[in-house]
Amino acid sequence: TEAPADPTDTPDPTEAPVSDNSVITFADLTAGGYGYEATATDGVVKVTISAQYQELQYVLPEAIDLAQYKTLIVDVVSNSQLDIKLVNPEAELNEYNQATPFKDNYTAEGAAITEPVYIDLAEFADYDLSQINFMAMANDCEFTLNNMTFVK
Repeated sequence: TEAPADPTDTPDPTEAPVSDNSVITFADLTAGGYGYEATATDGVVKVTISAQYQELQYVLPEAIDLAQYKTLIVDVVSNSQLDIKLVNPEAELNEYNQATPFKDNYTAEGAAITEPVYIDLAEFADYDLSQINFMAMANDCEFTLNNMTFVK
């Protein structure tokens, strides 16, 4: 039989399983856009947008090759409808000098968002994602952003 382990020995750390998914926390990103107030607290971003069609924009630190992923899960809770816009690095500017998204992902019209939003990325394998925007589809929109997960 082996001698009991010395209680002062530090056990070998067990490695956490490595996930192929990629998670980006919104609190780690710099917000841009217009007509919003955003406050990062405890790893989440609380956002208030008073007027319809105002928008919070996040440019990602590096573009993400969507061919590598099947689904994008945006962990957001909102009191009203949002348009979650996906933008690639080569996006053309529209008449408002804003980058035109390759995907407008409207949540349910007139409804609060109470669970994460799933976006199928299969049709966007040819795109890189460089920016994600959140446009208020109603006045007095309040939402909380936790993170977004790219699922392989």
